[in-house]
This record gives sequence, structure tokens and C-alpha cells, in this order.
Amino acid sequence: AETNRAYGNINMNYDATDWLKLDYTLGADYYSNQLLDAQAQSSSAFASGEIFRTDGNNLQIDHNLTATLSHTFNPNLSGTFTLGQNLNTRRFRRTDVNGQNLVAATPFNLQNTTAWIPSEFKSLVHSESYFGQATADLFNQLYLTAALRNDGFSTFGSSNPRAWYPKASAAWTFTNALGKTEQKGVLSYGKLGAA
Repeated sequence: AETNRAYGNINMNYDATDWLKLDYTLGADYYSNQLLDAQAQSSSAFASGEIFRTDGNNLQIDHNLTATLSHTFNPNLSGTFTLGQNLNTRRFRRTDVNGQNLVAATPFNLQNTTAWIPSEFKSLVHSESYFGQATADLFNQLYLTAALRNDGFSTFGSSNPRAWYPKASAAWTFTNALGKTEQKGVLSYGKLGAA
């Protein structure tokens, strides 16, 4: 077996203002593999011998763009709002050839067989996502998050090519409400959460 792989990404961050940050990432991942498996003429599984040859490669390209607004309104209220986009494409190709009936005991390659049975598999998936998330920090004890994501995939049916995914969560650090912000006492830290 032989595998080759190359991957990398580029990331750019830009602080447009003290309250607006932009982030962009573009990445790619490519790998290929070749596999050769042989059954000798004397094998119990296939007495006349056979060769299996597989060649495959996979390419994935991913793009992410986000903009985050953050602001502290006063010591008791701060929050963030994030908008983003993700584009992704994945391509996979694999070719298999089963060579049967070895002509000679060696070499173990397809040209040394009398019958070839090929098969090929290809897939291509594109996805497009948009998302937004808002967070709020209230009185240094109540933390709220709400988010919404919309995904579209080339593998979804044509009658319903996109789907929505909402999310919400809340957490309350009740020990902060009791004034226990330092590590002392029987209960130094306590938090309740729901999502």
C-alpha cells in the first residue's frame, strides 16, 4: 500500500474596530492511496490466483468566513453577535480492478492475469451553510446563547435542498448570585445549565 497526502490552510484575521472582528480560513486536504493485494496460485481461497488493485483519491476544500461583533454595554451586560458562512466540497474517486487467473506464479501485477473485472466509484458533495449566534452575559452570572444555522447539501433531495437548525442554551452561576466568587466555604462554585 502507498498513501500520499498534502494539506494546508490559510487564515486571516482582521480587527476592523475594537468591537468588530473578521476571520477567514481557506483549507484543502488531498490524499491518494494505491493498494495491491495478491492471492498466489496455490492459495486456498482462489486456486488459480488473483490480484486486487485499488487506486483512490480524495479532495476536500473548506472555506469559513465569520464576523463577530462584541460589546460591553455596562459592567452588568455584555454580549456578542456572530454571522458566518461555510462552503465545503468533497470529491472522492476510487477504481478497483480484480485480475483473475495468474498466467505465471510471479510477478504479482494485473498484466499477469487473463481476466479483469473493473469497478469505479465517484462521489461529489457540495455544502453551503449560513449561521448566526448571539450571546449575552448578564450580571456575571447568567449566560444566554441563541443560534440559527441553515445548511444546504447537494445530497439533499431537490424538493427540500436546505434545512434549519436552531439552538438555545442558558446557564446560571448561582454561587455568583450569592456573592461567592472566591474559592472558600462548603460550596465555592455552582452552576445550572439547560440547552
